[in-house]
Amino acid sequence: MSLTIKEEIFVQRRIEGYSQTEAYRFAYNCENMKDKTVTEKASKLMAKDNVRARYEELLNEHKNKALYTREE
Repeated sequence: MSLTIKEEIFVQRRIEGYSQTEAYRFAYNCENMKDKTVTEKASKLMAKDNVRARYEELLNEHKNKALYTREE
C-alpha cells in the first residue's frame, strides 16, 4: 500500500478533518485549476484503492486511541 508523498499528505490532511478539496489543495499545486476540477480530482484520488485503504487504516488507529480510557 505504497503512496506517493503527495497522496500521504492528502490522507493526513483528511484525517486532520479537512475536506477532500482542502486536503487536495494543500497536497497538490492547484493554482491554475477551477474549483470544480479540484473537487473532481480530490474525489478521484480518494476513490483510489491504496489511498482509501491508507485513510481507513489511519482512521481506525485514531478511533482505537479514542477508545482508550485513563484509569485513576
